[in-house]
Amino acid sequence: MFRQLKQFFQLFCKEHIVSFVGAIAIAILASVLEMLGIASVLPFLKIMTAKDGIESYPWLYTFLAKLHLETPLKSLIALCFLIVVFFIIKNLYMIFYQHISGKILFKTRNTICEKFLNSLFSCDYVFFSRKSSDLFINVIDNTTRYATMIYLNFFMHLLVNSILAIFIFGILLCFLFHITFFSIFYAIICSITIKKLFKKQEQYISSESTLANTLNISLLQSIFFSAKELKVVGTNKYFIDKGIQSSKKVNYLEQLGRFLEYTPSYLIEIALISLFFLLIVVLGYVEDNLENLVPKLGLLAVIIFRLAPIMNRLATAYSAMKSYQGSIESLNTEYCELLSHQRKEEHRELPAFSFNTSLSMRNVSYAYHTGKEVLQDISLDIKKYEFIGIVGPSGAGKSTLVDLILGLLKPSAGEYTLDGKQVQDQSQLASLFGYVAQSPFIITGTMEENIALGRPIDRKRVEAVMTVCKLEDFSPETSIMEFGKSLSGGQKQRIAIARALYSKPQILILDEATSSLDLSTEAQITTVINSLKGQCTIITIAHRLSTLQACDRLFYIKAGHIVASDSFSGLYHNFEDFKRMVQLSHIEIAG
Repeated sequence: MFRQLKQFFQLFCKEHIVSFVGAIAIAILASVLEMLGIASVLPFLKIMTAKDGIESYPWLYTFLAKLHLETPLKSLIALCFLIVVFFIIKNLYMIFYQHISGKILFKTRNTICEKFLNSLFSCDYVFFSRKSSDLFINVIDNTTRYATMIYLNFFMHLLVNSILAIFIFGILLCFLFHITFFSIFYAIICSITIKKLFKKQEQYISSESTLANTLNISLLQSIFFSAKELKVVGTNKYFIDKGIQSSKKVNYLEQLGRFLEYTPSYLIEIALISLFFLLIVVLGYVEDNLENLVPKLGLLAVIIFRLAPIMNRLATAYSAMKSYQGSIESLNTEYCELLSHQRKEEHRELPAFSFNTSLSMRNVSYAYHTGKEVLQDISLDIKKYEFIGIVGPSGAGKSTLVDLILGLLKPSAGEYTLDGKQVQDQSQLASLFGYVAQSPFIITGTMEENIALGRPIDRKRVEAVMTVCKLEDFSPETSIMEFGKSLSGGQKQRIAIARALYSKPQILILDEATSSLDLSTEAQITTVINSLKGQCTIITIAHRLSTLQACDRLFYIKAGHIVASDSFSGLYHNFEDFKRMVQLSHIEIAG
């Protein structure tokens, strides 16, 4: 348990160590105040039962005499008043402690989420693209909550209440020496028994909770994102049943976790009550003097009934920590994996590139982590303001080539240059490119928020790109539903193009931007794209060849090689594979 906790603090909380140490110091003081509150009971009871009353404590009698409160009634009232004031101060301090510990836990969770998100987007693109989004959604949303608001919270409870329990046993040792060792032995036996009783269930929750939550998120996303298809196919009940079963497992694990949190506390209460009456019997045999017995019984009652909630909290904290130990392990594992896939950044600040003449690749190859080469010996030159098309059969390497051009992937061999300068890092290219995906992501928000996509909003620029992309039917303030449910496919693509043009890119890349559209909408989007010719360099991947007729040149990729390059007409007349593609598309070519 403590090994994972140590690694957790090393990975996430170096900057919070001082805060945690401060919180522990505050917690120790809180424990001292709790102990003093308990210790104050014995003098009060002894004064109440002793024949000589307040005089049995000379120092207290002297103090009250200076205040002219030495009479029995006045001294009793003063003593009650002091004890009440002390408990008010103590409980106000406990409220302050809870406030501080809560702030530290929330701050820690925020820091972990921030580190995860920053590390995730600093990973190399290959790792990012093949990692399950469900896992990271679960880690950021659920696992961080379990690890901080539950695990660390109960760790602090465990620490505070352990210190308090030690103090209470210390008081017991001072005033009731004979029965202290028996009480400690009794507590150890009860703790071991309860621990063994629930060990298997705690291990089960620890190992299953993260996986169950991840699968549940995955199923719910599948149901929501493919609801239309499921209704049409008629398999919605199958997926709903799977979703219900998955939710049931998550809820069962949470219910079992809560059961394990609180059940030990009831068992401990039974054990403590049994101990209390057992000790009364023992004290009755040991102590003959009733005057000495009553204060001791009173102190014993206060200690046992004060110890009961403390031992309950200890049992609850320990059970919760064991149940949610998997959350700490999951956080540590996933974050270490993220750190191992961080992009190797240059220590010096690299200058941003401009694009004045040409983009070039010389003998570029690329292989994924499996070692298989996707692109081999690619050489190309793209001049400024050219309109370039990339074609070829599925799986030929077209999208991989675009990812290399964007700087998302680094060549395993060869050289990539802009205006003769070698590209060293994708950050140098960020200001050059606009990118339009086949299925653009639409966020919940306004039109201008979708177009700016996190960049500072310039209303004039938003309106300008909306005009270029034929979005005049909308206003910048138009609200858009999640994933653009109220939009047509063509409208989504126009928003994606407007988004790409918003930052005035020098190179616009379109990755199958019209493949999912009907012919009429495709023609409209193609008109928008063609209108940009001469304003920026355009590189487009397309299977629908009608969108490529306005290109200055086409690159035909086959099995990871550029096997032909020419104008649309030239490639049609000189390259058989492309000619066959054109004929299958029923496109008429002059001549």
